Amino acid sequence: MARRFKYPGRLWLTVFWIFLQAAGSVDADLIGGLCDANTDPAMVIEALVEEAEATGMPPATLNRLLAVGYRDPEAAVDLKSLLCTIITMEERGLPPEPLFEKLEEGLGKKVPLKNIQTVITHQAEKLQYAQTLLSGKKEPLMDDVNVERIAALLDIGVSRDELDTLFGPAYSSPTAMRIVAAEILGYGTIAGFPQLELNQVVSAGLTSRSLTPEWSFFIMVIKEARKQGIADERISAAATKILSKNKPMDDLIAQLGLEGKHVYDGRHRN
Repeated sequence: MARRFKYPGRLWLTVFWIFLQAAGSVDADLIGGLCDANTDPAMVIEALVEEAEATGMPPATLNRLLAVGYRDPEAAVDLKSLLCTIITMEERGLPPEPLFEKLEEGLGKKVPLKNIQTVITHQAEKLQYAQTLLSGKKEPLMDDVNVERIAALLDIGVSRDELDTLFGPAYSSPTAMRIVAAEILGYGTIAGFPQLELNQVVSAGLTSRSLTPEWSFFIMVIKEARKQGIADERISAAATKILSKNKPMDDLIAQLGLEGKHVYDGRHRN
């Protein structure tokens, strides 16, 4: 992944933090040395801030993070650990934006840095898993969007065993369709849709390579159909048949007598 541009100028809090810690400077190119467990945080903060800027971390977020270290010098180790995690993940080609979001959320709630670090590490691990899952694909689709979408699937209850199967050799569908299949499994399970029926729908879609993007709204079909008193078994049977024939989801919506405008209202998908 290409490194992002550096924000111009030195963030003012860096200076105060450095003076507070009586910091020295270290070659910013030596990330391994900067993040070594034995390296004094006070000696590397300036270089780490430069590297954090290069990942594209929003200046406001970085300032807020440094402010925590300024107010609480004992948080220096956790500050260093947080910066190192984000810098290292970006160096490995992972999208840093999901890490920024978790960081901003934690700072906004005034969560201790040590606890934020735990969340950041967990998020980074999920992104690494997603990257690994996609690395075996021959198609050139291992972009940030797919990595983030797969990582998010773990948050809606899709297990790694299920993802390993969906992205394994059993199916030849494109990556985008496999992600849609996983979304159907995740949201369907949350909604209490029978697992056997979910598996049938997903298998039909992947086998026929018919899981186009609109099928990620299948959960809305379930919700709207249930409002009309339509049984899950009927929904599943209709969806499986339509997918097997490589037909669009609009055909399923029409067959069940639903209104498309309600189904495609993504605000209620979750």
